[in-house]
Amino acid sequence: MSPRFVGPFGGHLLIQTSLGSVVHTVRGHGITNPYGVKSIVWRSKVPAGVTVSEPISLFNPHSDEVLNVTEIFASEGIFDLSLPKTYGESSRPASLWQVSPLSSKQLVTLTFKSDEAGEHSGVVSS
Repeated sequence: MSPRFVGPFGGHLLIQTSLGSVVHTVRGHGITNPYGVKSIVWRSKVPAGVTVSEPISLFNPHSDEVLNVTEIFASEGIFDLSLPKTYGESSRPASLWQVSPLSSKQLVTLTFKSDEAGEHSGVVSS
């Protein structure tokens, strides 16, 4: 997954132990993900009972090999992953998650719906 911000960043890590607290300064540099994967953050509030969807695509940055995705899953039950409607019944299953060199392909659609108000988070991973 890509960082939410590209470039230098820093902060403080507070480590609490039975002997007391230790503050550690951390620094890093966020870079763009070569596979085009981005964090999905729905910044607006989604009312309970409303469904929102977001396509998840992957870019193959390699110029000489097909990228084969073998598994995609979501960490929470309130997130649903489904194949894009464009695949239909006639597609060969083995080719659904093959991404040709230097091209991008939508692999799944992430759908979220909760009947309960609150803050929700989850991870989609492969």
